Amino acid sequence: MINRQKYVTLVYVLLNGGYFDPYDVNLLMIDLILTSIYRFSSEICNCAVLVDSAKRMTGIYLKIDSSGKYSFQHRIIFESVLLSYADVKIESIIPLMKFDFILEMLRPQEFQANEGEVVLSLPKKCYPLLACRLISILQKDFLLFPDRFVQMLCGSRIIIQTGTKLISSICFEYERSDCDRFIRNERLTSGHFNLRSLHRHFYLPAGLLNTITVCNGNENAVKYLLEFIKSRRNLDRLSRNAIVCYLFTAIANACQFHRENILLILGKIEFNRFNLYHISLNEYFFAREFDVNSWKMLLENFGSLRVCEWFDLQLALKVLLNRLFYLWIKLS
Repeated sequence: MINRQKYVTLVYVLLNGGYFDPYDVNLLMIDLILTSIYRFSSEICNCAVLVDSAKRMTGIYLKIDSSGKYSFQHRIIFESVLLSYADVKIESIIPLMKFDFILEMLRPQEFQANEGEVVLSLPKKCYPLLACRLISILQKDFLLFPDRFVQMLCGSRIIIQTGTKLISSICFEYERSDCDRFIRNERLTSGHFNLRSLHRHFYLPAGLLNTITVCNGNENAVKYLLEFIKSRRNLDRLSRNAIVCYLFTAIANACQFHRENILLILGKIEFNRFNLYHISLNEYFFAREFDVNSWKMLLENFGSLRVCEWFDLQLALKVLLNRLFYLWIKLS
């Protein structure tokens, strides 16, 4: 029989990314776990108690590595703790979840797990709370490299399988939290970004759109994100520049990967409506290893590019002709 202290220790390992470091204990997490499971408890469960519980369970439920950190002895123990804790009110544990746990274990409630597959189901009502947790992780761990956060998130099952519902919550929470300002300030003070490197600025909804174009080509998600971006009226010029750069990258990716349906969606963008700093966006296309079909798709679908002052149509045609010439040489 596992007593309260031992069970709290196992849940702590579960929610702390799969490990327990005796020298770095999150006391707030311990308190929240106790509250979520037992509602109240007269038992003392502090750092020393967790360390003692971990020692007692070593070799049975936990193992210890050379650095003194504890982790689950077997995968089946991890799954058993997850299943037992999933019965608890899930709203109370979302603020405790690590990013890796969210990416690997969360699924929408309607998800049909395969036989033997262990996941944690997330009700739709919890999407705003999960969005809040994700933006908190972005602010805490990915301020300097937010695009890495987007790439990891868009490749997860929870994003792929929830369609636009979770994405919508993430976009609104991103704006509500003023996360954009935190990222910009952090990157400016660290030297990762300056006014001459406009394309390195970040705007989450546009970053999601670009990455989804590459990852899974979800047309509904691309449509939603494009409409969300077009509806924003009070964006500053740096954000507008970032949006255009992401959109150009999305178009280039859609051409390169021959995602014709997404090109039809993006082809309606009027780029000249953006009041931008003068920047050259030719690199987004001419540095790509486009095949002939990619160039054909680009020039056929984007009438707005032909009148866009940041896109050199003559250079595009020249590059296309060069590609055709080298292809002819190769085939002849």
